Amino acid sequence: MRCSRYFGSPWVETNLKHLSAGPCQVSDVKVLDLACGRGRHSLLLLDQGYQVVAVDCDEAALAELKKKVPESARERLQVVCHNLQTSDMWPEQLIGRQFALVLVVNYVYRPLLCRLQELVEPGGLLIYEAWAQGNEAFACPKSAAVLAERSLRPNELLSTAAPLSHWEVLGFSSGMLEDYEGRDCCKQMLCARLQKKDGPYRGATTSGVAVARTPVNTDSVCKSALHSQHGAESQHGSLAADHTARSLALKSLLSTEFCADADSSGDCFLQPPFGRGQLHSVGIAPLLNFGVTSLLELLQNYDPAPAREAHLQCMRRLAAEGAELPGSDHNDAEIATLGLPPRLWGASMVRRLPDGSGGGSSLRTETIDDDTTIKAFLASAQLSSADDLEARGEGWTFVVNQIQAAAACLQDLHHQLFCATGLSGGFNAYLTPAGAIGKPPHIDDHDVIVLQLEGEKVWALLDAATKKASEEVHLKPGDVLYLPQGIPHHARALPAGAPSLHLAVGLHRQPMSAAAALAALLAVRSMRVASCLSTSVLAEMDSRVAAFTSFGGRDHWVNQLLSTALHIPLVRALDPCDAAKFGKGDCLHQLAKELVAKAGELLSDVRSSPTPVDGDAPGAAHLRAVQQASAREFEQELEALACTPAKDLEEAVGLALWVRRELVADQHYARFGPRLPPVNATTWAAEVEVGGLSESRWRRAPKQLLALWRPGGVLRVNGYRLPDLNDG
Repeated sequence: MRCSRYFGSPWVETNLKHLSAGPCQVSDVKVLDLACGRGRHSLLLLDQGYQVVAVDCDEAALAELKKKVPESARERLQVVCHNLQTSDMWPEQLIGRQFALVLVVNYVYRPLLCRLQELVEPGGLLIYEAWAQGNEAFACPKSAAVLAERSLRPNELLSTAAPLSHWEVLGFSSGMLEDYEGRDCCKQMLCARLQKKDGPYRGATTSGVAVARTPVNTDSVCKSALHSQHGAESQHGSLAADHTARSLALKSLLSTEFCADADSSGDCFLQPPFGRGQLHSVGIAPLLNFGVTSLLELLQNYDPAPAREAHLQCMRRLAAEGAELPGSDHNDAEIATLGLPPRLWGASMVRRLPDGSGGGSSLRTETIDDDTTIKAFLASAQLSSADDLEARGEGWTFVVNQIQAAAACLQDLHHQLFCATGLSGGFNAYLTPAGAIGKPPHIDDHDVIVLQLEGEKVWALLDAATKKASEEVHLKPGDVLYLPQGIPHHARALPAGAPSLHLAVGLHRQPMSAAAALAALLAVRSMRVASCLSTSVLAEMDSRVAAFTSFGGRDHWVNQLLSTALHIPLVRALDPCDAAKFGKGDCLHQLAKELVAKAGELLSDVRSSPTPVDGDAPGAAHLRAVQQASAREFEQELEALACTPAKDLEEAVGLALWVRRELVADQHYARFGPRLPPVNATTWAAEVEVGGLSESRWRRAPKQLLALWRPGGVLRVNGYRLPDLNDG
């Protein structure tokens, strides 16, 4: 972009760098200045050589603009006098046209916000800048109504004008700006690129139509979003930028194209405030070929007990014998069913009804969870569609447990998330009729990622102390809500429209928490573990984990993951030596330093116990006190560890964390069944047998591969073992 004799706002001038002519001449690139006023940005764009369509309702202002345009640029300007607020329609001169850039500055008209995309060509830009809530402190609006009409609500541009399902956010800012163009003000500003339809990433829109997604560079988005355009940004702006970065990271993590080897942006989601703060992201859910009809079909001929028992028997056999990777002597049918979990584990029916006590709004909960009664109801109701549910569902919410094997898309996402995060958990589906409330207020003992698949639902997040709603979150199809463990909540489907179907993705954080890592190290040191797991080692680790995690609530470090720089190597590396190569080659040393410091902190907590935790019920408080008392048994171990130089612990740390990771992997695959790796894994294994192991094929592996090299020469791949391999 060359220097111009005209000046635009700092936000516009900064983000025009994203406007590229590509193979076209600049003079062929068409841009739209919507609600252009006197046209200062139209003049800027004309001076840069672009074709400009300037739209405004002020005929005098447009006339003034035309007078200012140099004669050499007049053929590249088209002015359109049109009042958008009288017709809620684009002027006829814009119908069917799309632009490389749509620019809106200091103008808000909500009925057209969600339609701006119609005017942007695929790959084109939207640059938007307008007054935001809070600007009333610096301006004098005519009335409260005018203020509400002209001020953007928090994150409104992200949720309405440029939802993440369709747009790549290049920059976002919201909050107070000091001396911005000569005045203090509150603004919300966005620069976003509309995704092209032939890109490599695909995702869901609210209509269920797949659109393209381009890879996201979260670091650059974070920097752009956090950048203040004129030196100062309020706390609100920083929070909005953080929300954008976390949403983009979660979107990347859930993407069907996520690959741990090539795309680390999803890893950013595991950074703080992961485990502490909820996140509502609009339109970032992956496209899953699973809906209300799919779920009701799954419930046809309901009788989950035989398949459930068969799976348990298979898992017990595999636990005793091990699951060896099928070779060429297995046919496709045998391979397809080996260790395959049932399509559903079971279901329950729940509904909330007036308690009948006379007046008031209190509700009672009815629950049916025995297979026989559920089978009889489903056989009688014959539910196969949303209309059937409305007509004969009797207001029941169907909670269908462990459905990650119900469809290939769910299996892929389930295994992908475990490979990427190292956190195990299952998928539950919740189908709620319109207007109904399912489960009563409750607290989950694990983190949950909610994917809203169909219908709409309003979630009430409750204050843990008062049990009153502290926030309401409205989920629409394609939206995602991340809830950390310990937040009380309940949800209701909207009374009008389709039934609500959401998928609850469980993530169990505690087995890979800082307390679990510390417990593993102490167990390995105290029991002089050399290489492998044993029942006694597992018991010792579990007793320490229970004691250590009792010293804090969900926000305490004992219940949080290690830092991402330390957690990711433990999830992705092939063995402890491989883990040491991450970062600057000192990963195990950094782990040792971290655990030595944590041992000192925990030792202080143990010596000052009992330590109550806010929000505990009397029974929970008593149990916590008992567990804290049991931690005194490990006081000497903690003291010795806190005084040990980190360099002397690296080997023990590598073994301890590998023992922990192997335990989590074993428990995951024992519950959910092994997952067949890519077809070329057998060929890779053959190379290993002849001493041709290529670590790059296993370490930091793609989304559908979790491999670890167990001491003793056994390569573990997705729950299968490749034995008799030489680890030297």
